[in-house]
Amino acid sequence: MRNKMFWLFALIMIGGVGTSIFSQAEDFNFTVPVEVKNLLPEVSSVGVSCGARSLEYPSNFRGGDIGESELIWKSVPDTGNRTTTVDVKFDAKPGKDPNDAKKYTCDLRIGARPETGGTVSTIVPNLNYLFAQPKPGTVFVGQVSGDI
Repeated sequence: MRNKMFWLFALIMIGGVGTSIFSQAEDFNFTVPVEVKNLLPEVSSVGVSCGARSLEYPSNFRGGDIGESELIWKSVPDTGNRTTTVDVKFDAKPGKDPNDAKKYTCDLRIGARPETGGTVSTIVPNLNYLFAQPKPGTVFVGQVSGDI
């Protein structure tokens, strides 16, 4: 079993991605601490998804050719602040060997409150939605990737 720790800092911060690969239950297990601060009132939730990929899979694509998770959502209180840990677990796709995974990627998404005109889930930043844009002067990182 291999363990790694990675850190990101931003307006919406994925605080650290700890990986525990090849556990007993799932092929991939990512523990992703998430801290969000000063989100606009429209934001109701934050989500994290991760993927495992071979070296041949394009690094700018989301997910992974070896395996990828569903999006895991956590609610955000009206204060616009939330600190939580998201456990992202998934298996290799059928016919894929988990040992072929060499890289991982985890993405952050945010969701809008239904009362703001319907639920909207988007990657961050998204210039089409004011709630999905970092405040001016904020360094933002919404995706982290690295070696497995």
